[in-house]
Amino acid sequence: MQVYPTTSVSSEIHHHVQKQGLKHKLSSTTEKIIQLNPKLLLGESNLFNYDLANHAIVLAPQFQSLLTLLIQLDELDCKALTANSLYDLNSILQQSQGIRGGLLRKEGTERWHLEDNLTKQKYSQTFNVLLQQLGFVFPKSIDSEMTVDHCIVFGARTERMETRIIETLVYLQNNLKVTGHIFLLGSNRKLIQAEIEHLKSKLEKLEETQRNYWSEVFNDPEQTTEANAFVFLWKCIVPQLTQTLLEDKIVGIKSTRIGNSYIEQFGHRATTEVTIEDWMTFYKAEEPQAIFALAEQPYIRLADQLKFTVLSKGKKANTDELIERIKNTTFYFAFPNSSFSPLISVMLDEIGRNVYRISDTLKYLESLE
Repeated sequence: MQVYPTTSVSSEIHHHVQKQGLKHKLSSTTEKIIQLNPKLLLGESNLFNYDLANHAIVLAPQFQSLLTLLIQLDELDCKALTANSLYDLNSILQQSQGIRGGLLRKEGTERWHLEDNLTKQKYSQTFNVLLQQLGFVFPKSIDSEMTVDHCIVFGARTERMETRIIETLVYLQNNLKVTGHIFLLGSNRKLIQAEIEHLKSKLEKLEETQRNYWSEVFNDPEQTTEANAFVFLWKCIVPQLTQTLLEDKIVGIKSTRIGNSYIEQFGHRATTEVTIEDWMTFYKAEEPQAIFALAEQPYIRLADQLKFTVLSKGKKANTDELIERIKNTTFYFAFPNSSFSPLISVMLDEIGRNVYRISDTLKYLESLE
């Protein structure tokens, strides 16, 4: 296998990397489910392949190339390429980024605190080639007409929620028809001051009554939540005519099942999984239905988590229920580019979280035996 398919790497990287091909054998039930919907396990990325002949999950060649590069640069534990199972690999990759570490950012570090070290900067071109092949760079759009029951917009920091509303609006104004509802998946996470100031800068876009109402909201610490920010941004961004047409379809979700965030000043968080589970009261497993959602690159894991949580009923579905949900549910996912170029460190962190999600899904599927 050629490790660096399009970009030559300096001869200073010369030491041999021990490898053995990961082949995680699958149970018969897991194979049955994968054959119905491979992306339930593998997701929207290109990290792993399903080896039908050997009844196993294997590393995709480009993922093996990325892991090899990281090991050669002393940016990853060398045991990553000798792992015997997907679970062993996941345990290694869940270590913090650093010398011979893993892929995740350190606990207590937010994405926007990450910086690429000199090594990642030096080999950024090589990293980007591999990350493109793995599906974490290029956008994915849907040009065909879609009619869906549910349109979901994921919560985040205010600026990312703003981007997601804008990108979803493009589809709503062109080729997306929603027969049911549009869900803003927020939580009662308290906003940080920078987010509040960002929102207040948009107040002038509203008419006086609304402007006064939202000014009071954002001056009340108990009401300055992600969920309220989501509704406010919708009112600021979406043209009035479109708001009127969609008024009966908008549903704000405020998840309250939350835990402490890594850093106290950033308030409390509801995970994507929690907000999806709170939304699922609107999902009818016994009826055919379609769901649209988007997440900007490289956060395609949000779409994978949505699919897994819905189809597995939050890991509570038995085999028959899972199969029924797979057959009844159609997903449409779009992945626009981010408004900025994510750092290599951010994309590696996302890959680590993708592998964790795949490992978690595999454990659930294997428990169905």
